[in-house]
Amino acid sequence: MLGGKLGTKEESEKIIELYNQGLTNMQIAKLMLRSEYFVRTRVEAYKLNKEIYCPGLPNEKELTNQIIELYKEGYSIRKISDLVCKSFSYVYSRINKYREDNFVTYDRNWGE
Repeated sequence: MLGGKLGTKEESEKIIELYNQGLTNMQIAKLMLRSEYFVRTRVEAYKLNKEIYCPGLPNEKELTNQIIELYKEGYSIRKISDLVCKSFSYVYSRINKYREDNFVTYDRNWGE
């Protein structure tokens, strides 16, 4: 395995390199000794033109900004948590704090 449990930026870059060579997510997963889900989240982030990877110790401010940016773009909490490799509750708390600080009204579809 190239990275730790959460992966590295280099590992994500290798996944994208293999994806751009035409390999399927499952083929990449087998080569990288990772789950298909792990590969798929990196490929989805790449397709969204996002530089998202899951470092062991992320810069909290940058990660929160990334979460808020994805939220503003209309992504669900579940999708954001997949993309940034954090739990639903972690992402929810960051978005809820943003909403409180900016007096954003509740959208009943935002958690789907």
